[in-house]
Amino acid sequence: MTSFEETMTPASSRITPVTHTLLHRFVAVFGGMVALVHAMPSPAGTVIFDVIGETDDLPATRLHLVSGAFESVRAEALLELDDFPLGGGALVNLEVTQFQVTAPGAHLVIGTTEGDVPVPYPEVALFRGHAPQWPDSWVFLGITPDRVNGIIHLSDDTEYIIAPVPERLASGEPDDHVIYDRFLLGDDLPFPPLECRPVERPDRPGARQSGRRGSPSSAYERRVGWIGVDCDWEFRILFLTHGDAMAYAVEVLAVTHMIYERDVDVRMYVNYLRVWDVPNDPYVATDLEDALEEFEDVWNEQLGHVSKDVAHLLSGRRLGGGIAYLDVLCDGFGVSGNFRGTFPRPPRDRQPGNWDIKVVQHEIGHNFGSPHTHCYDPPIDTCAGEGWDCPHPQVCQVGTLMSYCNLCPGDTRNVDLKFHPRVISEELREDVDCMRLVMNDVFVDYRNTEYEDGQRESPYNRVFKGVFGCLPSGTISVAPGNYPETMSITQPMKIQRWGDTGVVTIGR
Repeated sequence: MTSFEETMTPASSRITPVTHTLLHRFVAVFGGMVALVHAMPSPAGTVIFDVIGETDDLPATRLHLVSGAFESVRAEALLELDDFPLGGGALVNLEVTQFQVTAPGAHLVIGTTEGDVPVPYPEVALFRGHAPQWPDSWVFLGITPDRVNGIIHLSDDTEYIIAPVPERLASGEPDDHVIYDRFLLGDDLPFPPLECRPVERPDRPGARQSGRRGSPSSAYERRVGWIGVDCDWEFRILFLTHGDAMAYAVEVLAVTHMIYERDVDVRMYVNYLRVWDVPNDPYVATDLEDALEEFEDVWNEQLGHVSKDVAHLLSGRRLGGGIAYLDVLCDGFGVSGNFRGTFPRPPRDRQPGNWDIKVVQHEIGHNFGSPHTHCYDPPIDTCAGEGWDCPHPQVCQVGTLMSYCNLCPGDTRNVDLKFHPRVISEELREDVDCMRLVMNDVFVDYRNTEYEDGQRESPYNRVFKGVFGCLPSGTISVAPGNYPETMSITQPMKIQRWGDTGVVTIGR
Protein backbone atom coordinates (compact mmCIF):
# COMPACT_ATOMS: atom_id res chain seq x y z
CA MET A 1 0.00 0.00 0.00
CA THR A 2 1.09 3.59 -0.54
CA SER A 3 1.88 5.61 2.58
CA PHE A 4 2.76 9.24 3.19
CA GLU A 5 5.02 10.88 5.78
CA GLU A 6 4.57 14.48 6.93
CA THR A 7 7.23 16.90 8.13
CA MET A 8 6.83 20.53 9.27
CA THR A 9 3.06 20.13 9.06
CA PRO A 10 0.89 23.02 10.30
CA ALA A 11 -2.42 22.22 11.97
CA SER A 12 -4.41 22.92 8.81
CA SER A 13 -2.34 20.62 6.60
CA ARG A 14 -3.09 17.01 5.87
CA ILE A 15 -1.96 14.19 3.62
CA THR A 16 -4.56 11.62 2.66
CA PRO A 17 -3.63 8.40 0.84
CA VAL A 18 -6.52 7.21 -1.33
CA THR A 19 -6.52 3.71 -2.84
CA HIS A 20 -8.42 3.44 -6.12
CA THR A 21 -9.53 0.01 -7.29
CA LEU A 22 -6.67 -0.18 -9.77
CA LEU A 23 -4.27 2.67 -9.10
CA HIS A 24 -2.64 4.27 -6.09
CA ARG A 25 -4.07 7.80 -6.03
CA PHE A 26 -2.46 10.79 -4.33
CA VAL A 27 -4.61 13.56 -2.86
CA ALA A 28 -3.12 16.28 -0.65
CA VAL A 29 -3.52 19.73 0.85
CA PHE A 30 -0.41 21.28 2.36
CA GLY A 31 1.19 24.57 3.31
CA GLY A 32 4.77 24.70 4.58
CA MET A 33 5.47 20.99 4.34
CA VAL A 34 7.00 18.18 2.35
CA ALA A 35 5.28 14.95 1.30
CA LEU A 36 7.50 11.89 1.02
CA VAL A 37 5.95 9.13 -1.06
CA HIS A 38 7.08 5.52 -0.80
CA ALA A 39 5.58 2.05 -1.15
CA MET A 40 5.30 -0.88 1.24
CA PRO A 41 5.53 -4.54 0.14
CA SER A 42 2.51 -6.82 0.11
CA PRO A 43 2.06 -9.42 2.83
CA ALA A 44 4.21 -12.51 2.32
CA GLY A 45 2.67 -15.63 0.88
CA THR A 46 0.85 -14.19 -2.14
CA VAL A 47 -0.08 -17.04 -4.52
CA ILE A 48 -1.59 -16.62 -7.98
CA PHE A 49 -1.12 -20.13 -9.47
CA ASP A 50 -1.56 -23.75 -8.47
CA VAL A 51 0.30 -26.44 -10.44
CA ILE A 52 -1.95 -28.86 -12.36
CA GLY A 53 0.80 -31.02 -13.85
CA GLU A 54 3.09 -31.50 -16.83
CA THR A 55 1.77 -31.54 -20.41
CA ASP A 56 1.97 -34.83 -22.31
CA ASP A 57 3.45 -33.70 -25.61
CA LEU A 58 5.60 -30.64 -24.89
CA PRO A 59 8.04 -29.46 -22.19
CA ALA A 60 5.47 -27.28 -20.45
CA THR A 61 3.56 -27.20 -17.17
CA ARG A 62 -0.14 -26.48 -16.77
CA LEU A 63 -1.10 -23.92 -14.12
CA HIS A 64 -4.47 -23.07 -12.58
CA LEU A 65 -5.16 -19.40 -11.85
CA VAL A 66 -6.15 -19.16 -8.19
CA SER A 67 -9.66 -17.81 -7.61
CA GLY A 68 -9.50 -14.16 -6.56
CA ALA A 69 -5.86 -13.74 -7.59
CA PHE A 70 -6.51 -10.46 -9.39
CA GLU A 71 -8.43 -8.97 -6.46
CA SER A 72 -5.61 -9.93 -4.10
CA VAL A 73 -2.94 -8.06 -6.10
CA ARG A 74 -4.70 -5.21 -7.91
CA ALA A 75 -4.10 -2.65 -5.14
CA GLU A 76 -0.59 -3.79 -4.20
CA ALA A 77 2.36 -1.59 -5.09
CA LEU A 78 4.93 -4.33 -4.39
CA LEU A 79 4.57 -8.11 -4.55
CA GLU A 80 6.85 -10.78 -3.17
CA LEU A 81 5.96 -14.05 -4.92
CA ASP A 82 7.86 -16.79 -3.12
CA ASP A 83 8.23 -20.29 -4.59
CA PHE A 84 6.70 -19.31 -7.93
CA PRO A 85 6.29 -22.51 -10.01
CA LEU A 86 8.41 -22.78 -13.16
CA GLY A 87 7.48 -26.37 -13.95
CA GLY A 88 9.24 -29.66 -13.42
CA GLY A 89 9.35 -28.97 -9.70
CA ALA A 90 11.51 -25.85 -10.13
CA LEU A 91 10.63 -22.80 -8.04
CA VAL A 92 11.82 -19.19 -8.02
CA ASN A 93 11.27 -16.16 -5.78
CA LEU A 94 10.04 -13.04 -7.58
CA GLU A 95 9.96 -9.41 -6.45
CA VAL A 96 7.79 -7.17 -8.64
CA THR A 97 6.43 -3.63 -8.54
CA GLN A 98 3.16 -2.46 -10.04
CA PHE A 99 3.57 0.17 -12.75
CA GLN A 100 1.55 2.12 -15.29
CA VAL A 101 1.85 2.41 -19.03
CA THR A 102 -0.94 4.97 -19.62
CA ALA A 103 -0.09 8.66 -19.61
CA PRO A 104 -1.83 11.18 -17.32
CA GLY A 105 -5.23 11.97 -18.79
CA ALA A 106 -4.95 9.22 -21.41
CA HIS A 107 -8.07 8.61 -23.51
CA LEU A 108 -9.27 5.00 -23.59
CA VAL A 109 -12.22 4.47 -25.93
CA ILE A 110 -14.03 1.88 -28.01
CA GLY A 111 -14.79 2.69 -31.63
CA THR A 112 -18.47 2.45 -32.61
CA THR A 113 -20.69 3.53 -35.50
CA GLU A 114 -21.84 6.45 -33.31
CA GLY A 115 -18.30 7.56 -32.52
CA ASP A 116 -15.76 6.92 -29.81
CA VAL A 117 -17.16 5.88 -26.42
CA PRO A 118 -14.93 6.43 -23.34
CA VAL A 119 -14.37 3.33 -21.19
CA PRO A 120 -12.71 2.80 -17.81
CA TYR A 121 -9.16 1.59 -17.47
CA PRO A 122 -9.23 -2.17 -18.16
CA GLU A 123 -9.03 -4.65 -15.32
CA VAL A 124 -5.33 -5.40 -15.61
CA ALA A 125 -2.53 -5.02 -13.07
CA LEU A 126 0.98 -4.65 -14.54
CA PHE A 127 4.03 -5.76 -12.57
CA ARG A 128 7.75 -5.67 -13.36
CA GLY A 129 10.75 -6.70 -11.35
CA HIS A 130 13.33 -9.47 -11.00
CA ALA A 131 14.26 -12.77 -9.41
CA PRO A 132 16.72 -11.82 -6.63
CA GLN A 133 18.81 -14.99 -6.99
CA TRP A 134 19.38 -14.32 -10.72
CA PRO A 135 21.52 -11.17 -11.19
CA ASP A 136 20.55 -10.46 -14.82
CA SER A 137 16.89 -11.38 -14.51
CA TRP A 138 13.80 -9.37 -15.40
CA VAL A 139 10.13 -10.17 -14.94
CA PHE A 140 6.86 -8.95 -16.42
CA LEU A 141 3.38 -10.03 -15.29
CA GLY A 142 0.08 -8.78 -16.67
CA ILE A 143 -2.71 -10.02 -14.38
CA THR A 144 -6.45 -9.79 -15.13
CA PRO A 145 -9.42 -11.48 -13.42
CA ASP A 146 -9.22 -14.52 -15.71
CA ARG A 147 -5.74 -14.72 -17.21
CA VAL A 148 -2.05 -13.94 -16.78
CA ASN A 149 0.50 -13.16 -19.49
CA GLY A 150 4.08 -13.06 -18.32
CA ILE A 151 7.80 -13.30 -19.00
CA ILE A 152 10.34 -14.51 -16.43
CA HIS A 153 13.78 -13.92 -17.94
CA LEU A 154 16.43 -15.53 -15.73
CA SER A 155 19.45 -15.57 -18.06
CA ASP A 156 20.40 -15.41 -21.73
CA ASP A 157 19.44 -19.06 -22.16
CA THR A 158 16.58 -19.41 -19.65
CA GLU A 159 13.35 -17.51 -20.23
CA TYR A 160 9.93 -18.69 -19.09
CA ILE A 161 6.70 -17.65 -20.77
CA ILE A 162 3.31 -17.68 -19.01
CA ALA A 163 0.23 -17.70 -21.22
CA PRO A 164 -3.42 -18.80 -21.12
CA VAL A 165 -4.40 -21.83 -23.18
CA PRO A 166 -6.25 -20.32 -26.20
CA GLU A 167 -8.92 -23.02 -26.52
CA ARG A 168 -9.81 -22.54 -22.85
CA LEU A 169 -10.22 -18.80 -23.40
CA ALA A 170 -12.56 -19.44 -26.33
CA SER A 171 -14.68 -21.81 -24.24
CA GLY A 172 -15.08 -19.29 -21.43
CA GLU A 173 -12.91 -21.32 -19.03
CA PRO A 174 -9.84 -19.09 -18.93
CA ASP A 175 -8.22 -20.33 -15.71
CA ASP A 176 -5.95 -22.86 -17.47
CA HIS A 177 -2.43 -21.63 -18.27
CA VAL A 178 0.94 -22.98 -19.32
CA ILE A 179 4.47 -22.01 -18.31
CA TYR A 180 7.50 -23.16 -20.28
CA ASP A 181 11.10 -22.28 -21.06
CA ARG A 182 10.99 -21.06 -24.64
CA PHE A 183 14.59 -22.17 -25.25
CA LEU A 184 13.70 -25.82 -24.65
CA LEU A 185 11.26 -26.22 -27.55
CA GLY A 186 12.28 -28.43 -30.45
CA ASP A 187 12.99 -27.30 -34.01
CA ASP A 188 10.44 -29.57 -35.67
CA LEU A 189 7.87 -26.86 -36.37
CA PRO A 190 9.32 -24.30 -38.83
CA PHE A 191 7.36 -21.07 -38.93
CA PRO A 192 6.42 -19.19 -42.08
CA PRO A 193 8.50 -15.98 -42.24
CA LEU A 194 6.68 -12.78 -41.37
CA GLU A 195 7.87 -9.67 -43.14
CA CYS A 196 8.85 -6.23 -41.92
CA ARG A 197 9.21 -3.25 -44.24
CA PRO A 198 10.75 -0.03 -42.96
CA VAL A 199 9.86 2.69 -45.47
CA GLU A 200 10.73 6.34 -45.85
CA ARG A 201 7.90 8.83 -45.58
CA PRO A 202 7.34 10.64 -48.88
CA ASP A 203 7.72 14.03 -47.17
CA ARG A 204 10.96 13.02 -45.37
CA PRO A 205 13.14 11.02 -47.78
CA GLY A 206 16.67 10.15 -46.73
CA ALA A 207 16.27 11.63 -43.28
CA ARG A 208 19.44 10.02 -41.95
CA GLN A 209 21.92 7.43 -43.16
CA SER A 210 21.68 4.16 -41.29
CA GLY A 211 24.57 2.97 -39.17
CA ARG A 212 26.12 6.42 -38.76
CA ARG A 213 27.42 6.96 -35.25
CA GLY A 214 26.01 10.10 -33.71
CA SER A 215 26.61 12.21 -30.63
CA PRO A 216 23.16 12.74 -29.13
CA SER A 217 22.95 16.15 -27.51
CA SER A 218 20.88 14.70 -24.68
CA ALA A 219 23.74 12.36 -23.68
CA TYR A 220 21.82 9.58 -21.96
CA GLU A 221 19.21 11.61 -20.13
CA ARG A 222 15.89 9.86 -19.68
CA ARG A 223 12.98 10.95 -21.86
CA VAL A 224 9.21 10.47 -21.88
CA GLY A 225 7.30 9.77 -25.09
CA TRP A 226 3.58 9.49 -25.88
CA ILE A 227 2.25 6.66 -28.04
CA GLY A 228 -1.22 6.67 -29.60
CA VAL A 229 -2.68 3.25 -30.43
CA ASP A 230 -5.59 2.03 -32.55
CA CYS A 231 -6.77 -1.61 -32.64
CA ASP A 232 -8.85 -2.91 -35.54
CA TRP A 233 -11.89 -5.20 -35.46
CA GLU A 234 -9.78 -8.22 -36.35
CA PHE A 235 -7.73 -7.55 -33.22
CA ARG A 236 -10.88 -7.14 -31.14
CA ILE A 237 -12.40 -10.51 -32.13
CA LEU A 238 -9.36 -12.37 -30.84
CA PHE A 239 -10.99 -11.85 -27.42
CA LEU A 240 -14.35 -12.43 -25.76
CA THR A 241 -14.95 -8.75 -24.90
CA HIS A 242 -13.60 -5.34 -25.83
CA GLY A 243 -12.35 -5.06 -22.24
CA ASP A 244 -10.23 -8.19 -22.70
CA ALA A 245 -8.88 -6.79 -25.97
CA MET A 246 -7.97 -3.49 -24.34
CA ALA A 247 -6.31 -5.24 -21.40
CA TYR A 248 -4.17 -7.33 -23.76
CA ALA A 249 -3.15 -4.24 -25.75
CA VAL A 250 -2.07 -2.62 -22.47
CA GLU A 251 -0.02 -5.72 -21.59
CA VAL A 252 1.83 -5.75 -24.92
CA LEU A 253 2.49 -2.01 -24.69
CA ALA A 254 3.70 -2.47 -21.11
CA VAL A 255 6.43 -4.85 -22.30
CA THR A 256 7.39 -2.25 -24.91
CA HIS A 257 7.49 0.42 -22.19
CA MET A 258 9.77 -1.77 -20.03
CA ILE A 259 12.25 -2.54 -22.80
CA TYR A 260 12.52 1.03 -24.12
CA GLU A 261 13.04 2.37 -20.60
CA ARG A 262 15.66 -0.29 -19.83
CA ASP A 263 17.62 -0.10 -23.10
CA VAL A 264 16.99 3.40 -24.49
CA ASP A 265 16.14 5.40 -21.34
CA VAL A 266 12.81 6.40 -22.87
CA ARG A 267 9.51 5.82 -21.08
CA MET A 268 6.81 5.19 -23.70
CA TYR A 269 3.39 5.99 -22.22
CA VAL A 270 0.06 5.35 -23.95
CA ASN A 271 -1.72 8.67 -24.46
CA TYR A 272 -4.63 7.30 -26.52
CA LEU A 273 -5.97 3.77 -26.97
CA ARG A 274 -8.95 2.77 -29.10
CA VAL A 275 -10.36 -0.70 -29.72
CA TRP A 276 -12.86 -0.95 -32.56
CA ASP A 277 -15.94 -2.82 -31.33
CA VAL A 278 -17.76 -2.97 -34.68
CA PRO A 279 -16.78 -4.81 -37.90
CA ASN A 280 -17.07 -1.73 -40.12
CA ASP A 281 -13.93 -0.03 -38.86
CA PRO A 282 -11.99 2.20 -41.29
CA TYR A 283 -9.29 -0.42 -41.98
CA VAL A 284 -9.67 -2.52 -45.13
CA ALA A 285 -6.14 -2.74 -46.59
CA THR A 286 -4.84 -6.25 -47.22
CA ASP A 287 -1.09 -5.61 -47.63
CA LEU A 288 1.49 -3.86 -45.51
CA GLU A 289 2.24 -0.68 -47.46
CA ASP A 290 -1.43 0.09 -48.08
CA ALA A 291 -2.15 -0.60 -44.40
CA LEU A 292 0.48 1.93 -43.29
CA GLU A 293 -0.78 4.66 -45.62
CA GLU A 294 -4.38 3.91 -44.62
CA PHE A 295 -3.54 4.12 -40.91
CA GLU A 296 -1.76 7.45 -41.29
CA ASP A 297 -4.74 8.86 -43.22
CA VAL A 298 -7.26 7.61 -40.64
CA TRP A 299 -5.19 8.98 -37.76
CA ASN A 300 -4.74 12.40 -39.32
CA GLU A 301 -8.43 12.63 -40.22
CA GLN A 302 -9.90 11.36 -36.95
CA LEU A 303 -7.20 11.78 -34.31
CA GLY A 304 -4.99 14.62 -35.44
CA HIS A 305 -5.75 16.44 -32.18
CA VAL A 306 -4.15 13.67 -30.07
CA SER A 307 -0.67 14.51 -28.79
CA LYS A 308 1.70 11.67 -29.73
CA ASP A 309 5.29 10.96 -30.63
CA VAL A 310 4.48 7.61 -32.21
CA ALA A 311 1.16 6.26 -33.52
CA HIS A 312 0.68 2.52 -33.92
CA LEU A 313 -2.00 0.18 -35.24
CA LEU A 314 -2.41 -3.26 -33.68
CA SER A 315 -4.08 -5.51 -36.25
CA GLY A 316 -5.39 -9.04 -36.27
CA ARG A 317 -5.47 -9.03 -40.07
CA ARG A 318 -3.15 -11.39 -41.92
CA LEU A 319 -1.02 -8.61 -43.38
CA GLY A 320 2.13 -10.69 -43.51
CA GLY A 321 4.05 -8.90 -40.77
CA GLY A 322 4.70 -5.31 -39.72
CA ILE A 323 5.67 -2.02 -41.33
CA ALA A 324 6.77 1.42 -40.14
CA TYR A 325 8.16 4.69 -41.40
CA LEU A 326 11.90 4.98 -40.81
CA ASP A 327 13.43 7.78 -38.74
CA VAL A 328 10.31 9.86 -38.08
CA LEU A 329 10.46 10.61 -34.35
CA CYS A 330 8.42 12.48 -33.06
CA ASP A 331 5.75 11.97 -35.76
CA GLY A 332 6.02 8.25 -36.36
CA PHE A 333 3.51 5.77 -37.75
CA GLY A 334 3.66 1.99 -37.78
CA VAL A 335 1.47 -1.10 -38.19
CA SER A 336 1.85 -4.45 -36.44
CA GLY A 337 -0.18 -7.14 -38.19
CA ASN A 338 -0.79 -10.85 -37.63
CA PHE A 339 -1.56 -10.49 -33.91
CA ARG A 340 -2.41 -13.77 -32.21
CA GLY A 341 -3.94 -12.45 -28.99
CA THR A 342 -1.77 -14.25 -26.46
CA PHE A 343 1.80 -14.37 -25.30
CA PRO A 344 3.48 -17.35 -26.94
CA ARG A 345 2.62 -20.81 -25.75
CA PRO A 346 4.24 -24.08 -26.87
CA PRO A 347 3.45 -24.09 -30.61
CA ARG A 348 1.11 -26.65 -32.08
CA ASP A 349 -0.24 -24.79 -35.08
CA ARG A 350 2.78 -23.03 -36.61
CA GLN A 351 2.00 -19.83 -34.74
CA PRO A 352 4.91 -17.41 -35.03
CA GLY A 353 6.58 -17.65 -31.64
CA ASN A 354 6.57 -14.48 -29.57
CA TRP A 355 5.44 -12.33 -32.48
CA ASP A 356 2.97 -10.25 -30.47
CA ILE A 357 5.71 -9.33 -27.99
CA LYS A 358 8.41 -8.55 -30.55
CA VAL A 359 6.67 -6.84 -33.44
CA VAL A 360 5.57 -3.59 -31.75
CA GLN A 361 9.01 -2.97 -30.27
CA HIS A 362 10.63 -3.74 -33.63
CA GLU A 363 8.40 -1.41 -35.65
CA ILE A 364 8.72 1.46 -33.18
CA GLY A 365 12.47 0.91 -33.42
CA HIS A 366 12.18 1.86 -37.09
CA ASN A 367 10.33 5.06 -36.09
CA PHE A 368 13.27 5.83 -33.79
CA GLY A 369 15.59 5.54 -36.79
CA SER A 370 16.98 2.01 -36.75
CA PRO A 371 17.11 -0.12 -39.89
CA HIS A 372 17.44 -3.89 -39.61
CA THR A 373 20.67 -5.04 -38.01
CA HIS A 374 21.85 -6.63 -41.28
CA CYS A 375 21.68 -3.15 -42.88
CA TYR A 376 24.19 -1.51 -40.55
CA ASP A 377 27.68 -0.71 -41.84
CA PRO A 378 29.31 -3.03 -41.01
CA PRO A 379 26.41 -5.43 -40.41
CA ILE A 380 25.61 -6.37 -36.82
CA ASP A 381 24.47 -9.78 -38.07
CA THR A 382 23.62 -11.40 -41.40
CA CYS A 383 20.74 -13.64 -40.33
CA ALA A 384 18.48 -12.39 -43.13
CA GLY A 385 20.53 -13.82 -45.98
CA GLU A 386 20.28 -13.02 -49.68
CA GLY A 387 16.53 -12.72 -50.13
CA TRP A 388 15.90 -9.60 -48.06
CA ASP A 389 16.99 -5.96 -47.89
CA CYS A 390 20.78 -5.37 -47.69
CA PRO A 391 21.54 -8.96 -48.83
CA HIS A 392 24.49 -10.92 -47.43
CA PRO A 393 25.31 -14.62 -47.27
CA GLN A 394 23.28 -15.96 -44.36
CA VAL A 395 25.15 -16.68 -41.13
CA CYS A 396 22.81 -17.63 -38.28
CA GLN A 397 23.36 -16.48 -34.71
CA VAL A 398 21.43 -15.18 -31.72
CA GLY A 399 20.15 -11.73 -32.63
CA THR A 400 18.33 -8.81 -31.07
CA LEU A 401 15.05 -6.97 -31.60
CA MET A 402 15.93 -5.27 -34.89
CA SER A 403 17.30 -8.47 -36.43
CA TYR A 404 15.86 -11.11 -38.76
CA CYS A 405 17.45 -13.94 -36.79
CA ASN A 406 13.99 -15.44 -36.35
CA LEU A 407 14.42 -16.64 -39.96
CA CYS A 408 17.05 -19.10 -38.76
CA PRO A 409 16.20 -22.56 -37.37
CA GLY A 410 14.66 -22.08 -33.94
CA ASP A 411 12.58 -19.04 -34.92
CA THR A 412 12.21 -16.41 -32.19
CA ARG A 413 14.39 -18.36 -29.75
CA ASN A 414 17.19 -16.74 -31.78
CA VAL A 415 15.98 -13.24 -30.84
CA ASP A 416 16.76 -11.72 -27.46
CA LEU A 417 14.17 -9.21 -26.27
CA LYS A 418 16.66 -6.36 -26.19
CA PHE A 419 18.29 -3.86 -28.53
CA HIS A 420 21.89 -4.32 -29.66
CA PRO A 421 24.30 -1.72 -28.15
CA ARG A 422 25.12 -0.35 -31.62
CA VAL A 423 21.42 0.05 -32.41
CA ILE A 424 21.03 2.07 -29.21
CA SER A 425 24.10 4.28 -29.61
CA GLU A 426 23.99 4.82 -33.38
CA GLU A 427 20.26 5.21 -33.95
CA LEU A 428 17.73 4.94 -31.13
CA ARG A 429 19.20 7.79 -29.04
CA GLU A 430 19.85 10.04 -32.03
CA ASP A 431 16.58 12.02 -32.14
CA VAL A 432 15.09 11.66 -28.66
CA ASP A 433 15.57 15.37 -27.91
CA CYS A 434 12.10 15.98 -29.34
CA MET A 435 10.69 14.04 -26.36
CA ARG A 436 10.16 15.32 -22.84
CA LEU A 437 13.10 15.28 -20.43
CA VAL A 438 12.82 13.36 -17.14
CA MET A 439 14.61 15.24 -14.35
CA ASN A 440 15.55 15.00 -10.68
CA ASP A 441 14.10 18.45 -9.90
CA VAL A 442 10.78 19.30 -11.52
CA PHE A 443 8.73 22.50 -11.20
CA VAL A 444 4.96 22.96 -11.53
CA ASP A 445 2.94 26.20 -11.75
CA TYR A 446 -0.69 26.23 -12.93
CA ARG A 447 -0.29 29.81 -14.19
CA ASN A 448 2.09 28.84 -16.99
CA THR A 449 0.25 28.95 -20.33
CA GLU A 450 3.34 29.03 -22.52
CA TYR A 451 6.01 26.43 -23.32
CA GLU A 452 6.42 23.87 -20.52
CA ASP A 453 9.18 21.35 -19.90
CA GLY A 454 9.24 21.14 -16.10
CA GLN A 455 12.24 23.39 -15.56
CA ARG A 456 12.15 26.44 -13.28
CA GLU A 457 11.87 28.90 -16.18
CA SER A 458 9.16 26.88 -17.98
CA PRO A 459 7.31 24.76 -15.40
CA TYR A 460 4.61 22.22 -16.12
CA ASN A 461 1.12 23.53 -15.42
CA ARG A 462 -0.27 20.25 -14.02
CA VAL A 463 1.09 18.16 -11.16
CA PHE A 464 0.57 14.87 -12.99
CA LYS A 465 2.95 16.04 -15.70
CA GLY A 466 5.53 16.62 -13.00
CA VAL A 467 5.00 13.11 -11.63
CA PHE A 468 5.68 11.56 -15.03
CA GLY A 469 8.64 13.87 -15.64
CA CYS A 470 10.37 13.14 -12.32
CA LEU A 471 13.14 10.62 -11.75
CA PRO A 472 12.78 8.10 -8.90
CA SER A 473 13.48 9.79 -5.52
CA GLY A 474 13.38 13.19 -7.23
CA THR A 475 11.63 16.37 -6.07
CA ILE A 476 8.56 18.13 -7.48
CA SER A 477 8.22 21.78 -6.42
CA VAL A 478 4.61 22.96 -6.80
CA ALA A 479 3.60 26.63 -6.83
CA PRO A 480 0.74 27.51 -4.43
CA GLY A 481 -2.67 27.01 -6.00
CA ASN A 482 -5.40 24.48 -6.70
CA TYR A 483 -4.57 21.43 -8.83
CA PRO A 484 -7.80 19.39 -9.21
CA GLU A 485 -6.31 16.30 -10.82
CA THR A 486 -5.67 13.00 -9.10
CA MET A 487 -2.79 10.84 -10.24
CA SER A 488 -0.98 7.57 -9.77
CA ILE A 489 2.38 7.57 -8.00
CA THR A 490 4.33 4.35 -8.46
CA GLN A 491 7.84 5.45 -7.46
CA PRO A 492 9.38 7.22 -4.45
CA MET A 493 9.49 11.02 -4.74
CA LYS A 494 9.23 14.23 -2.71
CA ILE A 495 6.50 16.80 -3.37
CA GLN A 496 7.03 20.23 -1.82
CA ARG A 497 5.66 23.75 -2.00
CA TRP A 498 7.51 26.09 -4.37
CA GLY A 499 8.00 29.34 -2.47
CA ASP A 500 7.78 30.56 1.11
CA THR A 501 4.03 31.15 1.48
CA GLY A 502 0.70 29.90 0.23
CA VAL A 503 -1.18 26.61 0.14
CA VAL A 504 -0.99 23.84 -2.46
CA THR A 505 -4.17 21.81 -3.00
CA ILE A 506 -3.97 18.63 -5.09
CA GLY A 507 -6.91 16.43 -6.04
CA ARG A 508 -9.60 18.40 -4.21
